[in-house]
Amino acid sequence: MKKIDSLMIFRGSPRQVLLEPNIEHLIFHQCLILSKSYEIAHRIRTNKIRKKDLIPEDIDLVLKIYDLVGNIYGQPFEKWWLKKGHHIFYDKKPVKKISLTLDLQKNTTYLLSKVSEVIRLAKESNKESGSNKITFMVNKIRPISMFYRLLLVDEKSRMIREGISFPNWKIATEISFPSNHVYSLKKGIKNVDEANKVREYLGMLVCRKLTEAKFLSENAARGFFPSIQSLPTALNFDYKKLSKIIYDQSISEIRHMCEQQWSDKPVLQWDYASKHMKDINNQRRKNKRILAKAKKITESRNPIFKLN
Repeated sequence: MKKIDSLMIFRGSPRQVLLEPNIEHLIFHQCLILSKSYEIAHRIRTNKIRKKDLIPEDIDLVLKIYDLVGNIYGQPFEKWWLKKGHHIFYDKKPVKKISLTLDLQKNTTYLLSKVSEVIRLAKESNKESGSNKITFMVNKIRPISMFYRLLLVDEKSRMIREGISFPNWKIATEISFPSNHVYSLKKGIKNVDEANKVREYLGMLVCRKLTEAKFLSENAARGFFPSIQSLPTALNFDYKKLSKIIYDQSISEIRHMCEQQWSDKPVLQWDYASKHMKDINNQRRKNKRILAKAKKITESRNPIFKLN
């Protein structure tokens, strides 16, 4: 994934030097929304913990992340990023560019002083230590795979909120989970036994992906992201409570988007998401074209050998 190496000034505030978020920051934020451990940490910090609440043994790790990230519930990602998120992540790559907006109606002395202040803050940002910041792990977990894991959780929560009872395989077809089995079921399988086998396999696949989504969220709540490693202290999703959290979060995002549009202001979050998801999908299409071309070439040279 391409790293951002520039700083931006938003909303005319000379004291706010912001790193532009990318798709990983969005997914990290969503993981914390879904994490039961993070919700417990929120209750502890807001003095709303209950005796029946199950507190994980490593809650101190979660509280450390909570103290950095803060309360994210019912708050649009963009507002949280502008207020808190932009300065809690560590990137070894130094800032090389600065973008800022100047009010040319102000006098030259004033403008130069503001430019100098921004440059000073940028240089300070490059010198900051990463010990107190969140560092993302470098591994092969792709954003698109994380996106679909979390989407399964969202969809299952929505079904519970609406009182719908569906088997796991049906959840996958509802969100068009990227699997050949989903495509086969949507297209239609005439043989009943074969169709049942596909549904059974797809149900097990969804179950595994939901478990991975749990570990992804719970690891994120402890500062390990992205990671789907098994975690003994991970708490299971409380889908009934989660359905309300996700619903409230969605309403806050929609309300913010409407307010921005009514004020004729850009909705930055949607720009970030659409841009990066477009890049991801373009790469997926490119990979498919390369594989199809390789398959065609191989089969034309050796009809006996087939790529599956």
